[in-house]
Amino acid sequence: MHCDQVRALMSEFLDGELPTAMHRSVEEHIRQCPACTAELQAWQRTNHLVMVHLPTLEPSSALWLGISRRIARERPLSLGERLWRQWRFALAAGVAAVVVLALLGVFFWSSPTAGNPEAMIRAQMEQYLKDRGHPHRPDNPFSEDEPAVSEAYENPFSRYIRLEYQNPFEEME
Repeated sequence: MHCDQVRALMSEFLDGELPTAMHRSVEEHIRQCPACTAELQAWQRTNHLVMVHLPTLEPSSALWLGISRRIARERPLSLGERLWRQWRFALAAGVAAVVVLALLGVFFWSSPTAGNPEAMIRAQMEQYLKDRGHPHRPDNPFSEDEPAVSEAYENPFSRYIRLEYQNPFEEME
């Protein structure tokens, strides 16, 4: 063992809380190491001072009387009360999950683009154009003024809107 390890275990060593093999190892190290022997002696002096100068406090009889009265007043819980205490949080979590799923279902069923990828892409493109504030740009596939000027200015969604690709992920394959 090393001195750092022995110093970390000094309190447990003095209290006799170490397993037998470790206690022997610490004891052997202390016999061979003068620095750890001095450390052990300092710990022993500290323990002695604490034992001599600190009074031992006994709880008052009123404390024990109060504890015994509280124990006597408590009645055992009925089966229904025990089950309610155990399952109330699970019940609340289940109800919350059902509400969230119901709201998600309503949202997806009421969405006009749900289940239709072409409509979803068109709605995303319309929102993109609305956010950009340029409804009549030459690269706007919805503009009826003129077609896109060149590929360099073409919007990334244009090919999908014109339905050149039925599946937007086809070109990845």
